[in-house]
Amino acid sequence: MFKDIYLQVDTLRFQSVMARANSINLKQYDQAEIQPEFNSILQKDGNRALITVDGPILYGCGDYEKFVFGAVDTLEIMSAVQDVAQDSKIDDVVFAINSPGGTAHKMHILSDMIYSLSQQKNPASVNVGIMASAAYYIASQTDHVYTDDEMNDTGSIGTK
Repeated sequence: MFKDIYLQVDTLRFQSVMARANSINLKQYDQAEIQPEFNSILQKDGNRALITVDGPILYGCGDYEKFVFGAVDTLEIMSAVQDVAQDSKIDDVVFAINSPGGTAHKMHILSDMIYSLSQQKNPASVNVGIMASAAYYIASQTDHVYTDDEMNDTGSIGTK
């Protein structure tokens, strides 16, 4: 089962990276104001959904933080969770997490949303690099937590 989940995560991550690469307009880098295109962290495939949490988790971050620091916005994660919760076609939800954590601001609301999601869907988390602090807090609210490599860092200090 784990290998199937990992292969699904890996395939969807590759498709996401390729979609991002194809969406970049190199001419925009000649302009004074750079506005890179970022795809949603949510991808759906039939009855499955993938929510990618890749980078530091910041509340209310903008394009600058996303572009420079590779941050993911807590509000974007909340929006993805809400979208999945409202989609009756989705049964399984995988959180692909590669994050050292981030801000605790509004994290209790996000964790409650993920816990509520586990009452109606089948959420699981996969550590694809590092899963610590706020990232581990997110994962702790899913039914299962996996790692794609035994050398990945998983754990936290100060997380319930």
